[in-house]
Amino acid sequence: MGGTVGPYSPGTAFYLVAHLIGQTGMSFARGGMGCISDAIAASGKSHGMEVKVSSPVEKILISNGRACGVRLAGGEELHAKLVVSNANAKTTFGGLVGEDELPDAFMQRINRYRTRGKSFKLLCAVDRLPQYTGFSREKTGVDYPAYAHIGPTPEYLERAFDEAKYGWYSSRPFLSPIVPSYSDDSLCPQGKHVVSLYGGVAPYALQGATWDEERPNLTKAALDVMDRFAPGFSTSVLDTKLLLPEDFEELLGMPGGNTLHGEMALDQMFFLRPAPGYADYRSPIRGLYQCGASTHPGGAVSAVPGHNAAREILIDWKKL
Repeated sequence: MGGTVGPYSPGTAFYLVAHLIGQTGMSFARGGMGCISDAIAASGKSHGMEVKVSSPVEKILISNGRACGVRLAGGEELHAKLVVSNANAKTTFGGLVGEDELPDAFMQRINRYRTRGKSFKLLCAVDRLPQYTGFSREKTGVDYPAYAHIGPTPEYLERAFDEAKYGWYSSRPFLSPIVPSYSDDSLCPQGKHVVSLYGGVAPYALQGATWDEERPNLTKAALDVMDRFAPGFSTSVLDTKLLLPEDFEELLGMPGGNTLHGEMALDQMFFLRPAPGYADYRSPIRGLYQCGASTHPGGAVSAVPGHNAAREILIDWKKL
């Protein structure tokens, strides 16, 4: 997930490694992912933090080469000792700061930072759980696969990417069906479920057609794959909503629609994320720090970028 080339391309084994990092597996947030933001806000408020919602930042204020606050879309200015951004690096530096405040070499790297997404998410409301023919409770020792992957062979995955090379979406996409309602009944009415089909490949822009024309066809292609591995799934679907890279870009402010804030390829990871010399959560602007998925270790909700950024800020605090 999050890649732009198939498994036969050099360096792509890293994508697999990146998704296996961690010691405790993956968990669902009861009530949905928004509850994580609510929990962070509640924790901050308990320590005196003020939270402003529906207040988009229009500009990071710079004075004498130092970040000194932000200006909100309504014109209000908030001044501070430092500014920390978890927005995409292109948004932070190219939009909120501006190229005229930054070194040319740094901005060249940020402008080359690849953020075009090729993943989609098909949200499904269903009246029963998917029943996978390949799943065995006896063999696996688990009751149900609330998080599964459909990509039976490397060849299958490679073919899914082949069509994207020529500006088209996969006719047989690979999918990661996720059923958060299996362990969280607060997400839907009793007896119903929500299934999120995160998959690929769906280019940001199509060749010879528009996404308005092709959305229904990609939805059908994804449901056809589910029917192959979980027979009858499409007949359980009550409603769907398809999210494409252009939707992620518009709804979440992610340039290019890459949900990981940029390709997690080797040349954009570790000390190179998002730019050489600035992978330590700092930036060329004194007092401006990065804490989002554009920094190490990249996308997914690990909280590691924020943890590491806080560590570096505490190191610098007395010098600011």
